[in-house]
Amino acid sequence: MADNSHWHPEAFLQNRWTPVYRRLCDKATGRTQQPGHEEHHLIPESFFVQRTRSGPPGWLPGNPDEPTNLAWLSWREHRLAHRLLRRIALPAGQTGMRTAEWFMTNATAPDGSTYRISSRQYERLKSEWQSHISGFIGELWQRPDYQTAQSEIQRRVQKELFHSDSRRLEQSREGALAAWEDPDYVRRHHASLVEWAQRKLATDPTFLENSLRQLAKAQEARRDKTVYRWTHADGHTFVGTRADITRAYNLPSIKQLFTRSGKNKTAYGWRVAGIVESPLPAVEKSESEQPAGPAGA
Repeated sequence: MADNSHWHPEAFLQNRWTPVYRRLCDKATGRTQQPGHEEHHLIPESFFVQRTRSGPPGWLPGNPDEPTNLAWLSWREHRLAHRLLRRIALPAGQTGMRTAEWFMTNATAPDGSTYRISSRQYERLKSEWQSHISGFIGELWQRPDYQTAQSEIQRRVQKELFHSDSRRLEQSREGALAAWEDPDYVRRHHASLVEWAQRKLATDPTFLENSLRQLAKAQEARRDKTVYRWTHADGHTFVGTRADITRAYNLPSIKQLFTRSGKNKTAYGWRVAGIVESPLPAVEKSESEQPAGPAGA
């Protein structure tokens, strides 16, 4: 067995419990998330200066959530780990370790008194709690009003997170771009969308009509933001969106300027000469230079 005497000397005391704690952690090497297990920081998160949770900073540099500092312990192992941490933590970390063990190993009786629970009791209580909460949450998610409320809450939370954190927004954008370069992801994404749409069509008679209406609104919104260079038969030009030229020249139906295939065509004397990459100010014309639209527009 490897020498344990210098295992994380800046975090732990070197006493007879240190190698015991290390052996307990070594048992979790290679484990992944599974039922009946909890994620555990080998070196407690509270020992680090750059903490990811609220609370006073510790004294160790680095990232407490590095994969090498995380392990999946069974509930009983987790209880034993915190019992050992209280015995091996340096004085600077004793308060946090005593607090963590207190909350993990003490329960409150109906009369307000507290009593200690063993590691086996902790494992049994966690198992019972997980079984109960799993069933409770499952029943809760069957309620349409709860689904609607949670969906709205999640949308608001995500919106606040992304708008307040540019780094998170950039990471999300880069992750999405990378995902769409994976053919397997694209295939799975398409299949899931088809499955979702088929299920909605079967259960919601208004789904197709609402979807087509939203699609038309989205397409129109994109058109209204695109800036074009318009060329008139008399040589004048105009730079702006479809809405801009419609308002400026009172054109009754700007859609006649576009064919279904996307090719340009001439209507009312105007032709779309090309898309302008960046918005430019519209060309100012005097009243005498205004080209005539249909019926003197």
